[in-house]
Amino acid sequence: MLAKFFGRAAAGDNGVAHPAVAGLRLDSVRDARGFQLGVLLDESATEATIAARVDDAATMTHEAVAAWTGKVGTEETVVATCASRSVEDETATAVLWVSVAAAGKAERKDSSEFLTRLARFAPVLYDSADALGMDAKPLSAHELEAWTTVQLVGEDRPKAFPPRAGEVSEGPAAVVADGKVTVSFEVVMEGEGGDEAASGVMEKMVFHGSVLSASTNGAVAVRFGMWSRIASRAHHSARRVGVVSVIAADSATAEDAAWALIARLDVADRLRVRRLWYRQAMGAGASLGAGVMGWRRLEVAA
Repeated sequence: MLAKFFGRAAAGDNGVAHPAVAGLRLDSVRDARGFQLGVLLDESATEATIAARVDDAATMTHEAVAAWTGKVGTEETVVATCASRSVEDETATAVLWVSVAAAGKAERKDSSEFLTRLARFAPVLYDSADALGMDAKPLSAHELEAWTTVQLVGEDRPKAFPPRAGEVSEGPAAVVADGKVTVSFEVVMEGEGGDEAASGVMEKMVFHGSVLSASTNGAVAVRFGMWSRIASRAHHSARRVGVVSVIAADSATAEDAAWALIARLDVADRLRVRRLWYRQAMGAGASLGAGVMGWRRLEVAA
């Protein structure tokens, strides 16, 4: 099948924007505690995402994340949260993300009003994590720029937002940036077996993905995003979904690693895992947690 070709950078060009974060722009504000806070805004500036890095990824357990989601979800404008974990070799990095909707005409008309409220809200993101044993620090715009660049296009590219590669293409089964191949899967977190069974699938995939990456000395990286839509919003019901991305330097390695990871699950668990056909760029961003657009197009938005 043909891939969607997003472009190839010309000589002297700064590169092709990665489609995983299409429709987003990066802004910055100093929060109520004095931290520089990076803010990802959608095109209309009616929704925004902020993030905090957890010092020790091992503390980001299912129980801690569920409790944290409940705490930050008490703010009525919170629309979704994501707990993401990126594993390469024996190194794991954990980040907590919160997506918030603009409130009222003033914030929708003037993004500076929206940013001001986000500055007041931001301590809830990391204070709630700290209280649950997940010591966390908010990510600045520079740190968000660097982290998304490394994760989506690689360490060798200049840090920018959106991240830029020399060449980017997306096929039905993968997205490729300068040869960095990312294949993504959705993990259904609803239905038979309930919350415990669904969460168990992601926990198993995190464990096996970590072992897989370590066994390849980092030639394969695995990224996990656990998304929740908050139930407290009056016209919504709670939804949860997992996204898993497997990243390697070539398609064969990425595909082999992805299927090796899935093969470690039992038959019932495998039924919860679905390839994100024709939505691979979105999946790459969703497993990272970066942005306010991905959750709309996943099972979480159903």
